[in-house]
Amino acid sequence: RELGKHWISRFVNRHPILDREIATRIDRHRAIAENRSVLEYFFQLVCVYPNLNS
Repeated sequence: RELGKHWISRFVNRHPILDREIATRIDRHRAIAENRSVLEYFFQLVCVYPNLNS
C-alpha cells in the first residue's frame, strides 16, 4: 500500500507531541564551525570528562 499525498500532515496531527520546524539558513560562521572533526573532538572530550559540570 502506498502512502497518501497528505500522510505527513495527518501523522503530525495525530501526534501533537511532534513539532515541525521550518528550516532556516544557518550563519556562515556556525556552518564553518560545525564540521565533523570538531564535533567528534567535542564528543571525545565529553566521554573522557563526563562529570566535568558536576
